[in-house]
Amino acid sequence: MAFTSALEEDGRTCPADVDVVRFLAEAMRSIVDGEIDKARRRIVLVPLPKTGGEDGEEEEVEFADDRPNVEERSITAENVAKMRGAILALFDDDPTARDLAEGVMADMTTEELRELTRLDETAYKSKRKLIRRRIDAAFPKGLKP
Repeated sequence: MAFTSALEEDGRTCPADVDVVRFLAEAMRSIVDGEIDKARRRIVLVPLPKTGGEDGEEEEVEFADDRPNVEERSITAENVAKMRGAILALFDDDPTARDLAEGVMADMTTEELRELTRLDETAYKSKRKLIRRRIDAAFPKGLKP
């Protein structure tokens, strides 16, 4: 596909400053990525087994629900809150580090975190290192609920 696309007039064109082999390799990788994305979006059809009842009529088949129930979700939420509190408690003496840790847990971007804390790049990296070291020291075997 990559070869035919490169040879077609309205297909992919190799820039003059790019090695042809690299261009074709990147084109092939792009095509493969597209095919993988299509496969992931494809709906998988699973045949349902037919079960005959005592009188020969089909019975409804019930499948187990793998989703967590209300109790399991509640326990998970409690554990997350405890872990979050334990991590934030490590930074009670450093409000900037605490804000940064909270922002990381909220999935904020680096730019958002730097804007929130008003830290330059060096100070930001230094504070992130402090956070990692404190968490590693407090939980050497990892965080567990």
